[in-house]
Amino acid sequence: MLIGFSRPSWEAQDSEQIFRLAQEYGLDGVQVKPQQYDSLHLDPDRFKQVYGDRAYLARGGIIVYLGPNYRQWEESFPAFLSFVHGVGGEQICVCANVRESDLDGDGVRGVADVLNELGRQAKDVGATVSLHNHSDGAIFETIDDIERLFAHVDPTYCGLTFDTAHAVKGGIADLAGALERYRSFVNNIHLKDLTPDGAFCPLGTGTVDLQSVIAKLREWDYREWLIVDEETKGLTVREAFDRSIGYLKSNGLFS
Repeated sequence: MLIGFSRPSWEAQDSEQIFRLAQEYGLDGVQVKPQQYDSLHLDPDRFKQVYGDRAYLARGGIIVYLGPNYRQWEESFPAFLSFVHGVGGEQICVCANVRESDLDGDGVRGVADVLNELGRQAKDVGATVSLHNHSDGAIFETIDDIERLFAHVDPTYCGLTFDTAHAVKGGIADLAGALERYRSFVNNIHLKDLTPDGAFCPLGTGTVDLQSVIAKLREWDYREWLIVDEETKGLTVREAFDRSIGYLKSNGLFS
C-alpha cells in the first residue's frame, strides 16, 4: 500500500516541516491540506517553488473542503483539478458539510450525480475523486448515510475515503465490517484515533479499533493510499511524525 501523511499547518513553519519530515522518513506522499496550498492560490508553479525537491510528495493528492451547496461544486472544481494535475497529485479527497436542509428535490441522488461528474473530470487527467465520510451532522456521517449515497455513486468515478475516527464519531462501531461492505469504493484510508471524550490523539493511544482496520487491509492486500491523518493538538510536527511512524512500524505497516 501507499503510505502518506496529512496534518494541518497550525504554525507558519509547519507546512515546510511536514514535507521535509515526510521525505526524511521516506513516505510515499503527503495528502496536502488547504493550509499548505491556499496561500499559493492553487498555482502549481508557486507550489513547486515553495516546496522545491519535496514537491513530488504531493502525489498523495489534496484535501478540499467544498461548500454545502453541491450544485456549485462543478464551478469551483476546475481550479482544484488544474492544481492537482500540475503538482502530480493522484487524488482529490472531498470533504463537504452537506446537510439534509441543503438537499433539493433530487436528494442524495443529486449529490451522487455531481460526484460522478467530478470523478469523470478527474479521471481525464489521471486523478481520482474520493468522498470523505464526515461527522458533525453532514449527510456522510453514519453507515446509513453512506449506504444511501453510495447506492447512486459509480465506483469508476468516485471512491470512499474511510476516516476511522470520523466513522466512530458517526456511530459506526464495526469498522472492519463497514470497510468490507464498501470494499469496491474504498480508495483512501485516513487512519486516526480518538480519546474517550472524542478528541483526536496519536495512533494507538485512543479508543478506535485500529487493529481491526489493519487486519482488514492485510486481508485485502490493500494497494491504495493509507494516510495518517494526524490532527492531535499539542504535538509538534516532529512529535506527530515520530509517534505516527512508530505506530506504523510496530504494526508492520512501514519499515
